[in-house]
Amino acid sequence: MPGYKIMIQLIKQVDPPKAQIVTIPEGYSGQRIDNFLITNLKGVPKTRIYRMIRKGEVRINGGRAKPDSRIADGDNIRIPPVRMAASDTTGNFEFLEIEKSIIFENDRMLIVDKPAGMAVHGGSGLSFGVIEALRAARPKLPFLELVHRLDRPTSGCLMVAKKRSFLKKIQLELHNKSRLHKYYDVFVHGNWPANIKEVTAPLKKNTLKSGERISRVAADGKDCKTKFSLLSQGDGISWLRAQPVTGRTHQIRVHCAHMGYPVIGDSKYGDELRDKALQAPRMMLHACSLGLGTIAKPKADDLESFWVESKLDAQMDRFAKRFFS
Repeated sequence: MPGYKIMIQLIKQVDPPKAQIVTIPEGYSGQRIDNFLITNLKGVPKTRIYRMIRKGEVRINGGRAKPDSRIADGDNIRIPPVRMAASDTTGNFEFLEIEKSIIFENDRMLIVDKPAGMAVHGGSGLSFGVIEALRAARPKLPFLELVHRLDRPTSGCLMVAKKRSFLKKIQLELHNKSRLHKYYDVFVHGNWPANIKEVTAPLKKNTLKSGERISRVAADGKDCKTKFSLLSQGDGISWLRAQPVTGRTHQIRVHCAHMGYPVIGDSKYGDELRDKALQAPRMMLHACSLGLGTIAKPKADDLESFWVESKLDAQMDRFAKRFFS
């Protein structure tokens, strides 16, 4: 993203750092200046960013900026001298291999086949995730932002926008819940009844003192809907295809547990004893397909219609071959 380039320049400056003039590229028109700086000046405290705006150190085309000032394509932004830790961008990214996991790309977005165990972004004790690794691997791309998220233990299709205009449109589709389709392969404990086609239990999100996020079924929770279809059954386990219609935190996992069929390997909502008996190597949840528009006529290079699929990773594939013969 443009700010990623800003960050690199600031880190490489001689001591002391100097002010810079940054030209806003296409796709940022309408964004607030404070949000632009917060997003792009990684490692700089928000208090410092708002202080330098209030003091008139940040200027748009020569004029003083306010926190709610809107930027436009081609604007010249003065960034005052500011120092950031080199570790924010120059770390040894062991996950730079993530670029090899890109399974689809066009000029608007790319889709990564995210490995299980990798976070989608840094935070909560993690210095980086998929998006940071992609930005490090693609420093010349003008814009890279997550369209949606996957839990760290979940593998599969993860969409990243390469243009702000596309991000706004696709997130509107996510909100409308009509044309953007996401499907998951999920292995659960128990023999799931074939007649259970959907779960609509409302979910309420809580944040623990540790910062950990959890969801639970609650009458005063938000509306929530997941569609399910039974694909196969083994000895006391089931293979489901899940389609989350809404996008609540841990939705598929909580709905499965609520129905009495917890996701195999789920350390948060699952069944530890049964997981050990099966020697589950990981949480058995995989984002297997993602698309916009109809499935009947997919056009992967068309903004209005695309469909991308991801096969089970090696761990889930081996597990499936053991238990779903």
